[in-house]
Amino acid sequence: MGLIVRVYDIVSPNDFDLSIGESPYGPFTQLNGPNPDNSWPGSTTGSTTSTERNYRTDPIYIGDNDPEVVSGVPPSSDVVFYDLEFDTEFWLKIEDKVNVIDTCENNQTPRYIVENIYIHDSKTFECYDKINFSVSYVCATPTPTPTPQPTSTPLPTPTPSPSPTAGEITPTPTDIVVTGDTANCGEGIDMVFILDRTGSMATPINNLKNSINSYAQKVIEVSEDNYRFGLISVHGDFNNPQYNLRLALAPSNEDALATALTTFGASGGNSFPEPTDNALEAVLDNTISYGPFLNNTNKIIVMITDATPSGGDDQYAIGTDDVRAAALATQALNQNVRIFAINTGNGPTNPDVVSVMQNYASTTFGQYAESPDGSVSTAINNALDDLCDDE
Repeated sequence: MGLIVRVYDIVSPNDFDLSIGESPYGPFTQLNGPNPDNSWPGSTTGSTTSTERNYRTDPIYIGDNDPEVVSGVPPSSDVVFYDLEFDTEFWLKIEDKVNVIDTCENNQTPRYIVENIYIHDSKTFECYDKINFSVSYVCATPTPTPTPQPTSTPLPTPTPSPSPTAGEITPTPTDIVVTGDTANCGEGIDMVFILDRTGSMATPINNLKNSINSYAQKVIEVSEDNYRFGLISVHGDFNNPQYNLRLALAPSNEDALATALTTFGASGGNSFPEPTDNALEAVLDNTISYGPFLNNTNKIIVMITDATPSGGDDQYAIGTDDVRAAALATQALNQNVRIFAINTGNGPTNPDVVSVMQNYASTTFGQYAESPDGSVSTAINNALDDLCDDE
């Protein structure tokens, strides 16, 4: 029998993007809406107008087109997605076109929600199944800080503070500022892995999967159970360098990290440089929805690779890519982010890899390790032992 799912009762103050995937962490396929930019109209009044849509009377239809819908309700032209399957979990993601995560933290990632639907085959179902996907989506507006009224007592003129340079974040009193090789890890840890997933990295990837109880428990211990994990995989084939968000930072999410590590394996690469520097830049510039880092916790990026950075063109050029990597290390320090740089993989160590990775670590007061046998979990534990001063 055919499958049609009606997505309705969506409430959004602004236009929104809608996408679907088989994991809450992506990847997602966009469901094109009627707006010129393929977004969907907002809905707050319950009426359909030139700028709004009533999603109860005019829902969004997705289905499997098996058998093909030739005539009936809805017409096939109204179905915007045809790859549903029975007995499969799907996740719908709604992204606001106006509001962002946090303007105060300069996080320009659109606000979004992800909701789960599960389609179960049953002989008692009608031909057109109806699954209620009810969403109430309202973005909060920050309350402005009241301006203090002047008093009759004159105040001294404050000394102007120098403006921060590019890439810097001005610390607040609660920020953790990186100033040395040790830290009070009990204040919390945000740890984002940037993991090269090309063919030579099979052993390190398997070690991360099989030894998660070891290094995750170490993070839990030293952070006093105040931790979040994130994961970005890097896979650069010639003319197609890419990085993918596998897991966003979330509290106490070691189980989600274990699951995310099972969603890919080692393949490709062909001994070319890899775009690990592009992934690092995306985290520092917050152009990938990984978190972002919290200012009042220890921010750590664990970069695991056996290749030089490619800058996105699958080439490593002395005087260009090494200079860019050094600038990213300085940006990380300015944002109080440490880098654990773990040089691993098969074959002899590349001196260019050593140079770049050691600079990542030394510039950011992080840790550098070489793990030719792929035992990266041991390297992570040793780095945490060296960093955490047990305050």
